[in-house]
Amino acid sequence: MNHLRAISLIVLMLCGWMLLPSTARAQTTCTATMTDLQFGAVDATGYATANGTLAWQCNTSEFIAASPARVKLCFSIGAGSASGSTVASRLMRSSPGNDAMAFQITKDAAFTAPWTDSITPPSSAEISTSYPLTSIFGLFATGSGSGTMAVHGRVPAQILAAGTNYLNQFSGANARIVYRYNYGSTAPGSCSSGAGFQGSPYDVTFAARASVPGLCEISAASDLDFGSNPGIIAANRDYTSAISMKCRSRTPWNVGLNNGQNAVGDTRRMRRGATSNYVNYELYRDSGRGARWGNTIDSETANGTGTGSTQAVTVFGRVPAPQSALPGSYSDLITVTVTY
Repeated sequence: MNHLRAISLIVLMLCGWMLLPSTARAQTTCTATMTDLQFGAVDATGYATANGTLAWQCNTSEFIAASPARVKLCFSIGAGSASGSTVASRLMRSSPGNDAMAFQITKDAAFTAPWTDSITPPSSAEISTSYPLTSIFGLFATGSGSGTMAVHGRVPAQILAAGTNYLNQFSGANARIVYRYNYGSTAPGSCSSGAGFQGSPYDVTFAARASVPGLCEISAASDLDFGSNPGIIAANRDYTSAISMKCRSRTPWNVGLNNGQNAVGDTRRMRRGATSNYVNYELYRDSGRGARWGNTIDSETANGTGTGSTQAVTVFGRVPAPQSALPGSYSDLITVTVTY
């Protein structure tokens, strides 16, 4: 009885070894990761470049496979999620605003070979690799191979680009590796045909990001001339001037005015030459002359958002009455500051 039990146990052990590989057919699987294309702050007047890295890895666990494993992988990149983006003319978009930023992804550092959503070379990038397999008890063969590939991105000059953040996200069919594999001396003919077996496509996720910094330039600031007044200033003298500037679209701006060269506290004064004779005046942001114009952002400044075109801001001035001043010419110098 003991002898029969020993034989039965051996038979069961052998069956267990033989059944193990058939319960879960092993194979070669390939995966990949891709770093974001980070263009950073882009100068809209010139080119900007960024590099990403595609890292791939293939793992084999196969039932009695001949060494080595031979794999062909193709990495395709589509248009991405940004509206209006195509493979030929890729775009990043801002949110909110949906402003467009053109860019391109290429396989070469010279930016002459755009990456496409095709898995057929040379439109896609094809990788051919092989790696040895190690047999385990003569039943299984295992092994792995890995590598990296550079991905190149470029943003061309776009002078009218809005000052904001831009994004295009790639995933699913927009970024995918397709591969085919075989074992032994014969490699697959391509990523989708030829000798061997077709692997399951693997989706890769990455993003392209860029930002355009805000920019404002003052083009003109006209003088505020209160004209001539004979004798005592008996009535308020109200006049205006204008500040003209050009800011990139979506650039928030604040325009501040200092108190001038002759102020006492917050009271602005015009001075007669180098004398000690003054005429008080004030500058306002509104036609009713109720909102004094100063340099404290968000409480004393005029504010707005750039349009990409010239914008004019009106300065409302007043010489309050009554005042008595000696005859002569009075003036002051105001510094205009644009914060963006």
